[in-house]
Formats: sequence, structure tokens, C-alpha cells
Amino acid sequence: MKCMKVQAEETARKVHPFWPAVGVGALLLVLYILRSQVRPALAWLEVTVEQVGPYGPAVFLLAAAIWAALLLPGPLILALAGTVFAERPLVGVAAVSLGFAVAQGVTFLLTRTLLRVRVLQAVGHKAWFIWLDEQVQKRGAVGVLVIRTIPVFPNSLANYGFGLTNIGFWPYLFASWLGTIPIISVYVFGTSGFVNLLMSR
Repeated sequence: MKCMKVQAEETARKVHPFWPAVGVGALLLVLYILRSQVRPALAWLEVTVEQVGPYGPAVFLLAAAIWAALLLPGPLILALAGTVFAERPLVGVAAVSLGFAVAQGVTFLLTRTLLRVRVLQAVGHKAWFIWLDEQVQKRGAVGVLVIRTIPVFPNSLANYGFGLTNIGFWPYLFASWLGTIPIISVYVFGTSGFVNLLMSR
């Protein structure tokens, strides 16, 4: 499995840039430098989230699902979750992971039904998809799980690509959901800690 992960990282680096993660890091640095000006906005956000109450996580879950389905940069929505749920990072992790699972399931089914030809034309010749297909054929859900844990792999686009493989829906969905939790947790808890640092006196 270690060799598989190394091979995945080498493949993914060729097709998936680090710019979203670099952008989030640069933004956090700027926020820390300007922390005295940022604190009022963070305080307002905290009050707003408290006023929304139990509907907040549900709204964020839906937003995360749409975000992932539209292939928007994952690190941005993860950093936002850490900011919005700075006082309750576990809630942020749950909301994003379930939202991503919804996107993973919907896009998989869309590829299996309505979008198969389009997705095949778009990604079928890509090196990362050919490698992904090989791993799923050889290892099934375990292959999906390992691929999901690789930060540099184009996982949002892979949501559609997995629908072209021979894996069943439920093994795919469970492995996808479980595999994304570590990366989501790192981003959400990391951003949450950073926000709490900004708010500390």
C-alpha cells in the first residue's frame, strides 16, 4: 500500500497543482499580520453562526456538496469551515465530510447514467484517470480509500471519474467518505486553531 501511495502522489503531482493550498496559506499569513483589523469580522461571524443555530451545519453541508460538485478548490471550502466553526471544529468536519459524500454520490451516479460519454471524453485519456481505473480494478474499495487520502490528487474531478470504473456504488461511497476525513480534519482543525489564535489577546 505504501508503494501504491507513492505512485499515486507522483502521478497526481503532474496533474494537480498546489495553488489552492498555497493560496489558503498566503491568506492565513495576511490575516495574521492584519489580525487587529480581522478580529471584528471574526467576532461578527461567530455571532451570526450562533444566531443561525442548528441550521448552520445543514446549510454548510449543502454548500460543501455544491462546491465539490462544481469542481471548486477544496482547500477554500475547508478553510471556510474551520473559520465558521472555529469553536466547534468537529461540527465543521462532519458538515463538510457529509457534504462531500453527497457530491461524491451524486456525481458518481450522474457519470453512470447521464454524463458517461462526456466524462469519458473529458478524462478517459488522462494519465491520472488511467492510473485510477487500474487501482480500482486491482484493489476495489481499498484503492478508492487510498486515493482519497492523497492531498495532491484531483479528487473533485475524480468524483466523476470513479463513475467510469467497475466499482459498486456503496463500496465506493463508503471508501470515499472515509478516505476524505483525514484531509478534511487537518484543514478544519488547523484553520480553527488559527482563528482562535487570531481572536486571542
